[in-house]
Amino acid sequence: EDAFGEAVVNCLHRGGANTVKVARGLAVLGDVGSSSRLGRLLGLPVASVTQGMHALSIAGLLRSGTFPHQAARAAVLNSIDAADRADLHYRAARMLFEEGAAAMEIVEHVIAARQTAEAWMLSVLRTAAEQALADDRVGLAVQCLELACDSCRDELKLAEIRALLALVESRVDPTKAFRHLPELTAALRA
Repeated sequence: EDAFGEAVVNCLHRGGANTVKVARGLAVLGDVGSSSRLGRLLGLPVASVTQGMHALSIAGLLRSGTFPHQAARAAVLNSIDAADRADLHYRAARMLFEEGAAAMEIVEHVIAARQTAEAWMLSVLRTAAEQALADDRVGLAVQCLELACDSCRDELKLAEIRALLALVESRVDPTKAFRHLPELTAALRA
């Protein structure tokens, strides 16, 4: 699998800087990457994006505008510097939020970006956590709520998020939920 990943990355670089940019944008956006979305994400004209996607298709790396193999997508993602990858995910989250996408579409990017300073991100994390619970995806709900706790600066909202996190964690491991009691007790007293 490492040899396959290396081959994918080497093939990308032979296509030039534009092709590499387009491939990285597609790897970040996944199945929701269209030429216009990629153009907005990357700050490129749609014609440049289309040209890059065509080059990737000719090279056999794309089929119908997406990576046909998750290993190829993973190789491209892994080839991106961590700070650049986080920035791309941040920009993807912001773009999807501005487009009115569903929280579950946005949250993967918010989690990957690890930047939650903006108020809309907290809202996305809470909404996605509630949806994940409804879908019985407790691990994702916990991940969303933990990130929300780390980034929330409003004491009342933080207490609400922590209470929800304790409730969710109690479904998996009741002893884990107890770690939130001191903060919840202090918030209740305040």
